[in-house]
Amino acid sequence: MLEFKWLGILMVIPTLSIAGIIVYITRKTVDVFLNLAILFWISANSFWMFIEFFSTGELKYWASIPFALGFIFVGIYLCC
Repeated sequence: MLEFKWLGILMVIPTLSIAGIIVYITRKTVDVFLNLAILFWISANSFWMFIEFFSTGELKYWASIPFALGFIFVGIYLCC
């Protein structure tokens, strides 16, 4: 299945686009924080996948930043 790396990377573009559109639609509601968390988690997973496919893997720990931001946005949502 490793011959389909580029197909996996191409699937990131519409996924992040739809997540961004959903964030834009809900920008005036409290639900925007949950949607931002989802957007950051998708971007972290996409970055992780890209690094695993095309690198030796030493940069994958940078994906923890958007993962953490996603948790922060969930915390903001639960506090509001």
